[in-house]
Amino acid sequence: TKSGTIKRTPLEEYSNLKNVGLRAVNLVDDDELISAVLTDGTKDIYMASNEGYGIRFNENDVRAMHRVATGVRGIKLRDGDYAVDMGLVEDGKELLSITENGYGKRTIFDEYRQQNRGGMGIIAMRLNEKTCKMVGLKPVDDENDVMIISSDGTIIRMEASGITTIGRATQGVKVMRLRDKDKVVAFEVVEREDADDEEEIIEEDI
Repeated sequence: TKSGTIKRTPLEEYSNLKNVGLRAVNLVDDDELISAVLTDGTKDIYMASNEGYGIRFNENDVRAMHRVATGVRGIKLRDGDYAVDMGLVEDGKELLSITENGYGKRTIFDEYRQQNRGGMGIIAMRLNEKTCKMVGLKPVDDENDVMIISSDGTIIRMEASGITTIGRATQGVKVMRLRDKDKVVAFEVVEREDADDEEEIIEEDI
């Protein structure tokens, strides 16, 4: 959640879904759910914060709980900070981070040492006035594309291989140019589309 809470629930607890849905997590005060992933009980988890910190820990540090439980602390946040992303450590991939002012980079997972759940984490991205805050942290490889959207509704799609792989405690490079007062609000990693294949399919259909 936004406050850095995390929980793990057996999938069978969601087997009797109703039209009105089921409570997946008990949110306290003004907390918000930011991410959910399907895992197999063997993975490492990463969490990232708006102030550019990240933490990596094994999912078994989080005991299995019922759907309506609140969860436990995943990352201890500094004053004014909040969690922006969570996901699984994936073999053969790197972590892509992007900031509100359109700076991004890729960093190998090995630079994020495994820690105990509930710590304050380590620097995932060096932030300053030029970069602004971190939007998210997602696994990526050279076969992926990245779609980035800004607050004025502009969206771009680029090859992940075009984003530099550099160290964890760096600010990254410019990956999206923004208009005045515009900010990156979200990005997503997607499978690359092969333009040549699409053209061949169209010609065959005709």
